[in-house]
Amino acid sequence: MSNLDLPQTFGSTMKPAPLRIAPRRTIVNFPGQYYDEEVILLCRRTFIPFISILLVMILLLPCPFLIWLLTDLYFGVKLLATDANIILFIMISTLYYLVLNFFVFTNWLDFYFDVTIVTDRRIVDIDQLGLINRTISETNLVDIKESFVEQNGIFQNLFNYGTVSIQVPATRQSIEIDAVFNPREVARVINDLHNQIVQKQRVRVVSANEAEKSDEQSPNGYLQHQP
Repeated sequence: MSNLDLPQTFGSTMKPAPLRIAPRRTIVNFPGQYYDEEVILLCRRTFIPFISILLVMILLLPCPFLIWLLTDLYFGVKLLATDANIILFIMISTLYYLVLNFFVFTNWLDFYFDVTIVTDRRIVDIDQLGLINRTISETNLVDIKESFVEQNGIFQNLFNYGTVSIQVPATRQSIEIDAVFNPREVARVINDLHNQIVQKQRVRVVSANEAEKSDEQSPNGYLQHQP
């Protein structure tokens, strides 16, 4: 399963870089998107960290029955000796499984709805917090300082996923793309986009200065500055 989806091109003025991931458009627009804004990256968490939560759930599934069996074998306590105890055991077990499912469901929401969208002009980071809470932060690509990759442990290096941290000096905060697949490629694309936007701004400034100088040196411009 791929967690990094790229469009066919990076933009009309951007040379397509060699990619190790098959280009495939999976998102066309999102709320708050500008009419001429193009989505470059859609970053989601890889499924590997969520597997540990599923394994914990599988291990905790037989707990009520293990408690009943151990108390009967080692302590000689008959938990299901009467009808009232059976009903109580069923109620407690049902409540236990409801809490367990709620825990897994909230973690799945955090996993699925945590999305970072990188466009040709900004980065939009969406963090899901529980059932109904959500934080959305965004920054312009021109405002970022740098992006770097963190890969800790055997699994992150083995399965090639990690965290991409994006430093924003203006807000003194950083945007973190957690557990994303192929983090080096994500950081490289973000840095390339930032450099190209900065280069475009420099070209605009130079063009504006040259146009102003040529206007001042032209006869019309000279006559306009005469008293």
